Amino acid sequence: IGVGFAAQRIVGQAANVGKALSGAEGAVRSLAKEGFGEVQTAIRETVRESDGLTNKIEATNAAYQLLSAGISGAANVQKVLSASITLSKAGFTDVTTAVDGLTTVLNAYGLDASQAAKVTDQLVQTQNDGKIVIGEYAANIGKVAPVAAALSVSLAEVNAALALSTVQGSAAEVAATGLRG
Repeated sequence: IGVGFAAQRIVGQAANVGKALSGAEGAVRSLAKEGFGEVQTAIRETVRESDGLTNKIEATNAAYQLLSAGISGAANVQKVLSASITLSKAGFTDVTTAVDGLTTVLNAYGLDASQAAKVTDQLVQTQNDGKIVIGEYAANIGKVAPVAAALSVSLAEVNAALALSTVQGSAAEVAATGLRG
């Protein structure tokens, strides 16, 4: 009887995974439209290359966030998704949170997908220099990046100020709000 219940639980979990993947793929299809097949291939390749750092459901949800943020084309989705997976693991957060922070910076500064890995390195360095993790960075960078970019304040300067403010005891939210002001 115990084996039967265990098997039933495994089948139920597999069905839930299938539903989650189907839902994520449907969301991606709604934004990728005719390029859906290429985006699916990019997601699969990125998951494979991540060496177990993410799974297809998480990567597909992140790809939806990328498409929603204006990253288009399978090659660009793959570049930013790969950088986001790296950022999520280095930053102790999930891939969609990493996507949020990374795309906010890319969009605010008018950077393209080819610069995602470089920006990822800068964000990790900010985390290493300050008392801030990528989840906090992602939640707060939208307060300051668009204004800073419009005023020609470099990302390096913004990141240095965030790192310094947090090292000196300010919470990430307070530091970002202060920088915006």
